[in-house]
Amino acid sequence: METSKALQDLPHTRRKMVDGTISPQQGSLIAGAAKVNPQAERGLLERAGTANLHELRDDALKAKAAADRSPADTPARLHRQRRLTRFTDAEGARHLNLCGPVDEVSLIEAEIDRRLTQIVRDQPPGGSLECRDALAFDATVALARRSEASDARAERSAADDADDQPSDAPDSAGAAKPGHAGRPTRPHHLALLRLDIEALWRGHVEGDELCEIAGLGPIPVDVARRLLGDAVLKLIITKGDAVANVTSLTRGPTQAMRYALLWTSPTCTVEGCSRTIVEHDHRTGAAYKDTRHTRLDELDRVCHTHHDLHSHHGWALVCGTGKRPMVAPEDLRHPAHSPPEQPRASPDPPPSPSAPPTIADAPDLFGDPA
Repeated sequence: METSKALQDLPHTRRKMVDGTISPQQGSLIAGAAKVNPQAERGLLERAGTANLHELRDDALKAKAAADRSPADTPARLHRQRRLTRFTDAEGARHLNLCGPVDEVSLIEAEIDRRLTQIVRDQPPGGSLECRDALAFDATVALARRSEASDARAERSAADDADDQPSDAPDSAGAAKPGHAGRPTRPHHLALLRLDIEALWRGHVEGDELCEIAGLGPIPVDVARRLLGDAVLKLIITKGDAVANVTSLTRGPTQAMRYALLWTSPTCTVEGCSRTIVEHDHRTGAAYKDTRHTRLDELDRVCHTHHDLHSHHGWALVCGTGKRPMVAPEDLRHPAHSPPEQPRASPDPPPSPSAPPTIADAPDLFGDPA
């Protein structure tokens, strides 16, 4: 997408890509550099005829750096463009892509290499050694676990320093203060695990059963069992596939609503969008300034781009629930062209004694005060 946008202002590069003089990979490098430094386009095109892809990449980076006003501006520009992208592929593997200034990324690489060296040294003599990339992955996971353990020790130490009385001495309220052994540890995982209880009992999924982490993808049941051993669990009470409704008098969704929305919409609600970093959006006709309440059935999880289209450009999701298109104001499917909904008799009718419990019947499960 970035290359396509850049090629609109680079007719020479576009022409050579179309006629096959340069490859798509070469065109992407040249377009990226020429977008920052247009004067470098012709020289990079000539260089593409003799240089390999690695050499052309180096020249493209030099062209970008030459566009900076001073050498000190290059690291600052790279720092502004820093990013860590994440996605799950079709096989369910999780990917991380780290991009930033050389000096900052090299700090991470140095720690990985240090841990990698230790892993290699710990291998039994004469045993087969896996490839370096696989061991580097193990080293990165080991670093994360060491950091987590270090934070947990620091939290326990800080809590111990804050204790002015022995652990078995009563406090001012007359209750015994919890000691070191009674203090809860920091959980390893905080995520929404969508799991059919039958699959948990059986040990594997069958048919349409689910065993997945919302927004990340499916996982084996044995992995779910391991997560359940050290996870923070949130109970979502459903009726069929629907989550019972929740209402709040505040502008933002309650914690219960957030978990319920994560259950029903793990990704952006807009059809064709799979972004997992989302915002909570009031639907058209349900703006908080008008209703003065926030209802679960009036919220959608949308990414920042689609939230901006709705809030500032009048776009809206078509009527309905679940994944659906977001359309422009002039589209006949826009809610503005639909008849208004009939007003509800009550925001949250109390359940009858025979009705199944709803999420609102047990707000303490989610830590909500009301």
